Amino acid sequence: MSKQLPPQPHLDSLKKQARQLLNGYRAAEPEALQRVGDMQSELPPSAQEAFSLRQAQQVIAREYGFSSWQQLAAFVGQPIDERRDKSAYLEYFVRMAIKLMDDLGDENKTYVLDRIQQALPQYAGCTRQEVGEALSLQEAQLVVARLYECDSWEAFAATVKQYKHSDGPLMDGQQLRGLEALHGEFASALAANFSSNAAAAQRVDVGMAFVDQTTYGEFVRSIAGPTCGFVVEMDGLNGPIVGDIALPVARGLLGSGLEDSSLAAGEMQRMQRIAEHIARDVKNAWIPFIDVAVRTVQMHTDPRAPRAVPLHEIVGLLAFEANGTGPEAPFCGLVSLCYPASLLEAFLPDLSELAENRAT
Repeated sequence: MSKQLPPQPHLDSLKKQARQLLNGYRAAEPEALQRVGDMQSELPPSAQEAFSLRQAQQVIAREYGFSSWQQLAAFVGQPIDERRDKSAYLEYFVRMAIKLMDDLGDENKTYVLDRIQQALPQYAGCTRQEVGEALSLQEAQLVVARLYECDSWEAFAATVKQYKHSDGPLMDGQQLRGLEALHGEFASALAANFSSNAAAAQRVDVGMAFVDQTTYGEFVRSIAGPTCGFVVEMDGLNGPIVGDIALPVARGLLGSGLEDSSLAAGEMQRMQRIAEHIARDVKNAWIPFIDVAVRTVQMHTDPRAPRAVPLHEIVGLLAFEANGTGPEAPFCGLVSLCYPASLLEAFLPDLSELAENRAT
């Protein structure tokens, strides 16, 4: 199966991939040897004796589904608008349906059967094996459509094809690393914010947990219950920033219990100040790229309430782990920042450059 190009591929990045493959092959790295071996029949006989950069470029081109490096380079050189294909974004959700079918075989992913049975009542009461043997791709696509609140796959496809971001996954690995680097000082700022605003004398340590991309709907479903969420609107950025403070963290900061219930109105008012400090620190992270100013910070306890962006929009997701210690009960949980594609798209080249600069 061909690899998928990022929405805005750069020829320099592809050249770097070819150079890395060449270096890996010469160092006899197993993955590089396997990749070259898989393409051996499409390389000239001389490649078996002396594998060159030109041949590494040919391997990269074939991995992306192009017959030659020249064809790949010509494609990347086209204007972005000419490269876009509205079917590419829909294909992302087709792959999601296929993965749903594959995940039925993983007993650790208990949520998969629940999702299928909720979306398709005919499978209620069936075992995982029974569903796996009967579920068709069309039914799996219907499950995905209903996860995104459409009654049919056809209706969902029509919605997706009208959407302006139609290139499938938003960021490549380097751009994700750039997004992480952009927030390099955020964890320490968040620790200071939490420690100074905690109800009791608490030391709160914060570190980066992960950076990823997903859909806004998957982000909302990952919260799965009452939350301490907020939406930040900033002048200078094309789109909202959605944040979430896990309930154990919020209750740890407030010095309260009842982790399984929503925060009361008074508690949300106390968390408003902390969220406003988070918004300030997010603003500071973006200052090197663009002059921004916080306009509003709105709190919510229902993760589905804000509807800041369509559920199917691709988002960049950063998660930070907060650990509180002190005289009160210790706490641990995630603080998340969710960036919609409509906000990040204009900054992808900057994020690539930031990641490359950090690597050198």
